[in-house]
Amino acid sequence: MARKPASKRKRAIFEDVGAAAPPPAARVAPTGVIDARPGATRAGQGLLRLWFVVVSVLVLAVLLAQSFLRLSAPDLAAALWSAPLSLMPPADAAAWAAEMARHVPRPVLPPLPSLPALGGPGTLVVPAEPAMTLDTFRPLWWAGWGQALGAVSALGLMVLGWPILALAGKLPKGLGGRLSLVLALLLGLALLALGGTLGLLEAPVARLAAQAGLPADLGLSQWPLWPGFDAIISAVQPWLATASAAGTAAVFTLLVGPALLRGRADVALLQARRMGERGLARWAGAAGWLLAATLVLGVHLTGLAGLPASADWPRMNGAFVPPEVLALPQAGLAGLADPVVLAFGHRALGYLVVLVALAGWLVARRSVHPVTRGAFLVMALGALLQASLGVLGALRPDLAPLPLVHLAAGFALLALVLRARIFALYPAVQSIRGRRR
Repeated sequence: MARKPASKRKRAIFEDVGAAAPPPAARVAPTGVIDARPGATRAGQGLLRLWFVVVSVLVLAVLLAQSFLRLSAPDLAAALWSAPLSLMPPADAAAWAAEMARHVPRPVLPPLPSLPALGGPGTLVVPAEPAMTLDTFRPLWWAGWGQALGAVSALGLMVLGWPILALAGKLPKGLGGRLSLVLALLLGLALLALGGTLGLLEAPVARLAAQAGLPADLGLSQWPLWPGFDAIISAVQPWLATASAAGTAAVFTLLVGPALLRGRADVALLQARRMGERGLARWAGAAGWLLAATLVLGVHLTGLAGLPASADWPRMNGAFVPPEVLALPQAGLAGLADPVVLAFGHRALGYLVVLVALAGWLVARRSVHPVTRGAFLVMALGALLQASLGVLGALRPDLAPLPLVHLAAGFALLALVLRARIFALYPAVQSIRGRRR
């Protein structure tokens, strides 16, 4: 039998045959699927970071303006907050004089207790406030006007930025719950900053009541169970500083954390998550919670007394543990309102922040990631600097800008704590060539 002629081309062992066989083209799996998600591009990440940072800075500026006004003139701060806000600032000297006459300072805060002076026995003499002039009134008025405008601007930026970024496809999935909580907090902060301006809503509500068939002269003040704006303002005033500080710390934490994460690619975050050091992240988390409580308690103490409750260190009123703290079990809940007890708690929390930050740095020294070790080192150094500012503020209460610097440094330290925690959960992988991702 004759042999068949040999084929000109040798057929591969694993070759599809038949009419429906696809051409022998290379089949390459699609790549870059993770980076192609909404908001994962470099432009989208940068826009998100800018949005988060601007809102955080606005909220922090509002708290600093409130603290500056409260430390400089607490009576004027209460008067400006209780009165309706002027939409346009005064244009000339006559308008400034009328605005100053409209906000006559009135005593709303309790008198300061007698406190030991620095360096020896005696009392801390609080000098009487000098007569206010237009030159001293203008920066205080701008602070009150700016804090209300900043709170409303932060709320408006969040309300407008959310749908714009969502429609543009720049908003990653999974941020809806966080942004909803931030929006609710910003709404509360805006209501707290407006204060007496909310009283302007009484007339529109009365018109709505008249259209609903109720008597035309039935205002909010005549409604059942309505205490009135004056009663609400008087009840909110002692807790205004505390609520503002707590809301600012919450918004700052919720926005700064994602802003730091947006600086890295999603693929790098997924790879780094497998190498995360959760035990190390717990140290940073503990430092963050303690620092937030320290900031809120310090702002609350400033809002009640306006001055430090003790002008010495490391003792307080001549003792390491003041008698007011020892008498706290007998005093009960009423003793928690004592400025000396609050100051002692503020100092104790500050000491704990330093100890936890140093302990976290010692634990981080065993980490295999150099960036994580550096982040915890910076956090520990920041805690020491913040504690030094607190000690200087206790020894030198006459330095007016120091409390504001101490407050701003506290939020800067909070950002460093969040950065250390993120690098613990998502460590930056460093190659042999020194490139980091």
